Amino acid sequence: MINNEMLDLVKQGKVRVDTLIGVPSYNGTLCPETQRCVEQLLFYNMRNNNPVTYKPAYGSMISENRNKILAAAIEMKTKYCLMVDSDMVFPMDTLDRLKTHKKAISSVKYHAKQPPFVPIMFRKVSNYAYKPILNYPQELIEVDAVGGGVLLIEVDAVKHIKPPWFSMPSITSHVMWTKLQELFEPQANRKKIIKEAEDIYKGMKDIGSVLGEDCYFCELAKREGIKIYVDTTIPVEHIGSYAFGEQDFNASMQDRMEQMKQNQPRQKIVLAS
Repeated sequence: MINNEMLDLVKQGKVRVDTLIGVPSYNGTLCPETQRCVEQLLFYNMRNNNPVTYKPAYGSMISENRNKILAAAIEMKTKYCLMVDSDMVFPMDTLDRLKTHKKAISSVKYHAKQPPFVPIMFRKVSNYAYKPILNYPQELIEVDAVGGGVLLIEVDAVKHIKPPWFSMPSITSHVMWTKLQELFEPQANRKKIIKEAEDIYKGMKDIGSVLGEDCYFCELAKREGIKIYVDTTIPVEHIGSYAFGEQDFNASMQDRMEQMKQNQPRQKIVLAS
């Protein structure tokens, strides 16, 4: 765990930390399965003489918690920062496997906790929208954005980027809210205000405005020429009512295929006259 004494030793060059492992959460609580995985991850790396340290960061804004973790990694001059969400299940060698790829930003493939359980890795389709990648090989692949569930960052590659590195975009939370308030002002030109709001929405330039702080970070990185990768071979699960994974996505896709078959109109039979 990071404390002032350790930070001083790092600054004096008496202690070297290769990777800071950070867990952002709302209240400091981890799922029991995640707690076990983090403990195993720390033990595995210490046993293999890979110096790591652990930093939890909690508060009402996950984006701010992520910023605190990355800021701590930059201050400690670690080579890597590994972010792990409080509801993930992953192998103890995950850090080693991601580091092997020697990429500035790399992640694992994990799935959403709601149907159809799509993978949280994306292609960019417009200035403000992404779509999940549904077909992928079992290997390292390049993507446009990933979730922050298990995210490895090479600190030197991103430390020059001006903070905040993770942020919830302002277009929906501020600009659109301002337009909504204008509707209730005396003498408001409702048609004009609604038209302006529609134009703002259609022409959004703010990054990550659909998918949140992790896509915001990915967009910042991409603008700096940093490529983003996902290792689809590492088995990871996302804890909801139970641990969701690829099997749920495959089952959901199979159900959709069956529904599509059942809803297809019957082919008309034309009899020869």
